[in-house]
Amino acid sequence: MDNSILPESVVSDLTGYKSARKQIEYLKKQGIPFILSSRGQPKIFRSWVEGAPIQSALKDHKKWSPSLG
Repeated sequence: MDNSILPESVVSDLTGYKSARKQIEYLKKQGIPFILSSRGQPKIFRSWVEGAPIQSALKDHKKWSPSLG
């Protein structure tokens, strides 16, 4: 098995759906990049959820500061 692509069980856990159609809807809504297999199943590269996209999202996150008045 290719470890660079998340297993179908993980995609199902991530999206909360077993149906490929529902998984695709969820992934699009959340902005998670994916490709489609020849069977129409969404495939997510591990690096897309564990690598650079996460780091860039954290970089753009504003630091919290309390409201003092």
